[in-house]
Amino acid sequence: MKIDPKLLMSPQQSLDEARVRSLKEQQNQTSDAQKLEEVAEAFEGIFVKMLLDRMPEEDPEGIMSSGFGGQMFKGMLHSEYANLAANRTNFGIADAILRQLQHQSTEQAVQPVEYTRVSSDYGMRADPFHGHQRHHSGIDFAAPLGTPVKGVLSGRVMRAGPVGNYGNLVEIRHSDGRRTRYGHLDEIKVEVGQWIERGQVLGTVGQTGRSTGPHLHFELREGDHSVNPAQLLKLTPGGGHHSH
Repeated sequence: MKIDPKLLMSPQQSLDEARVRSLKEQQNQTSDAQKLEEVAEAFEGIFVKMLLDRMPEEDPEGIMSSGFGGQMFKGMLHSEYANLAANRTNFGIADAILRQLQHQSTEQAVQPVEYTRVSSDYGMRADPFHGHQRHHSGIDFAAPLGTPVKGVLSGRVMRAGPVGNYGNLVEIRHSDGRRTRYGHLDEIKVEVGQWIERGQVLGTVGQTGRSTGPHLHFELREGDHSVNPAQLLKLTPGGGHHSH
């Protein structure tokens, strides 16, 4: 007589499998960017929980290892830990899933700011503070203090606050897993976890952080490294295609 392997699963394993099946069904039924992003984050939470379930732990009283109730309690505790970790830490799993679900965003990027000129391109340049050659990880758009800064594509706010040389920074994760950064802001008008639409105002141009004057530092990131955002914004070398 053959025994269905599913019958040998713990109750929590069965619940996890049911959640995965449900998420796969949601993925197949939607192409909406926000929904796909939520599905990817949920998958990341399940993955982290599975890792926690397989980690050895001290349980001298046997509270979480004895019987049906203990297993359920352990599963619930690990689920909560996993959700907290996935929401507060970038493991990169959700980004990888998003790239698989939607290889390339169908949205057309808008310009991040009404700028007067491109004051610094992406790539090697003379550092404005000491003149040494250094790699510049984004494009700088000179603009008057207080000019509205917009999200170039829809996505989720991952960071919103002061970050080292960036000064006041907003970072957005988009539906294809890429991220955009908006640095040296004066005001920030969004919060971490908020979903923003393409063209929505994130803040205003400032000169916070390591800056010689009012401008927007715009950066595009794939994984853990920056890439030239000129193609995304349809800019020509030297800053052609000004916004209107």
